[in-house]
Amino acid sequence: MDENYTNCIVSLADEISKWGVGLIVGAGFSKAVINDGDNQAKNWKELFEDLARYLNISDFKDKKQPFIDVDEDLSKGLTLPQIATKVCQLLAKERNITYENSKNEVKKIIRALVNWVPESNETEEYKNLFEGLNIKWIVTTNYDEVLEAILGEKGYTIDPDQPLTAPSDMIPIYHIHGDRKNYSSLIVTHEDYVPLFKPGNYRESKLFTMMAEAPVLILGYSLSDLNLLSALEQSKQIFNDKDNFPVVLANFVGQQDDLEYQKERFDGGSYERIDVNSISTFLNKLGRLISYNEDMHNLMLTDKKDAYEPFQSLVKDVEKLSSDSESYEDYTDFIIENYSDLSECPEAYIIKDAKANFDNLKELGKPEADQTIIFNKSLVIVMQYYRGKSSENGNFKLYSSLLDFILYIIDTFEMDWFTPRGMELITRNLNYCLEHTGEAGILGVSWSADSTWKKEGPKFYKNHRELWDEIYLQAKIDNSMLQVVEHFDQVANEN
Repeated sequence: MDENYTNCIVSLADEISKWGVGLIVGAGFSKAVINDGDNQAKNWKELFEDLARYLNISDFKDKKQPFIDVDEDLSKGLTLPQIATKVCQLLAKERNITYENSKNEVKKIIRALVNWVPESNETEEYKNLFEGLNIKWIVTTNYDEVLEAILGEKGYTIDPDQPLTAPSDMIPIYHIHGDRKNYSSLIVTHEDYVPLFKPGNYRESKLFTMMAEAPVLILGYSLSDLNLLSALEQSKQIFNDKDNFPVVLANFVGQQDDLEYQKERFDGGSYERIDVNSISTFLNKLGRLISYNEDMHNLMLTDKKDAYEPFQSLVKDVEKLSSDSESYEDYTDFIIENYSDLSECPEAYIIKDAKANFDNLKELGKPEADQTIIFNKSLVIVMQYYRGKSSENGNFKLYSSLLDFILYIIDTFEMDWFTPRGMELITRNLNYCLEHTGEAGILGVSWSADSTWKKEGPKFYKNHRELWDEIYLQAKIDNSMLQVVEHFDQVANEN
């Protein structure tokens, strides 16, 4: 199988497993679902041919046959909406009724012609296939109710003149050209299309913003409808190319051995086209890939939960110890003065080999929201523990241990790991360490801390400027952390 084809499906499955997917569904999908014997769905041209056949027999049987010839009109350059307008005009004249009444009669006939529904086994098959896609919305040019039959109680039908929204537990099915239940909503004739292109049209604005917010999968539909093509183009112009979600056109080409892939462009961006020999087979494969990704994600969440559990236990123990003493409002102050009590905590090994334990968290990727809090609280505990130990007489080496740990954290974790409280305590403890560096440290010189800063400070400045600037600004705004400002200015001037 073509490597690009495989990469396209794998990449699409990865995006869908994170964000869900929006579907654009055309007549090719209905034809793939309903293709058995007399119960066969039709594309738009075939539907017009059925309409012409019915009118030629019912209303124009005395005319030269065929009175309405779709192929002949198409060969003259007329579009299907223009042919529909012509049919309504002829029928109005034949029945001696107004044009609007004639158009309503034509729409009633179309409603009857698209009264196809999938068999129960087909309904069940595609319902199962759709359940694995995490569908956010469906936009369809079809008049039929095939999608409603498949989605059952989860499908929420929306006509062209209704708001494009649905109850939270349902999937909106937006019939952009109307649906058969409401025949007056059908977009059929040339003039029916005119309102779709008015400037500032609600539908157009909603479509392109919606298409920009999730991956888009196009099923059984060629990019021929100007309304949808315009929405796709605008959706690709909102963000930079690298921020755009993928658009994949799954083109049903019938039975063939070789599946094809092609990267194509429209004015607003690009989309990927894959030719498939079976929509159900394609959806089945896509669903399996999405399910695999979700299993891996759930496994990773379990691994994260297990990895953070000792840190959470440490935080709980420390906060319990501090809450038992009424003399401390902040458990960070309690840790400094009672650091020896932490050795009694079952999870104290986290402090004794802090770098190795924090490394384990980094390997699991960025934390979830609740894990971010645990990460920052345990980070504070380790820093305050070192700070408390360093206050012992003659224990100057611990200043270097604290400084080394702070610089390790800065070098290992990006800025979005830290809460404001965590960032504030990093800045405050960094200032505390720097008070013991330099030729005349204001609280006495820790030669090991001084050596650590001279070696690692310039690296911090060069490699982590965003964090550097954040800490520097916090120190300047606070006005009590002058050593950070002074040392940072010195490093910046030298580099």
